[in-house]
Amino acid sequence: LDLIKAQKPKIKWDSEVEEHFFEYKKKSSPQKHIVYFPTLFYIKKRLELAESMGTSISIWELGQG
Repeated sequence: LDLIKAQKPKIKWDSEVEEHFFEYKKKSSPQKHIVYFPTLFYIKKRLELAESMGTSISIWELGQG
C-alpha cells in the first residue's frame, strides 16, 4: 500500500489473469515496473472458480502481523 500511496498509479484490471495491477517507473530509472496484487474482487473471482470446480481454497497472508 505504501507504493500505491507514493506512486498514485492508475489501477487496472488484467482480464486474462483476472487480477488488478499497476505500472510505475522510478525517477532514477527508465525501467517500467508492473505490480500485481489481490483485491476483494480478485478473491471473489477465485472463490467462484473454486466453487465451479467443486474444490476449496486456502489463503495465506504474506507479511502477517
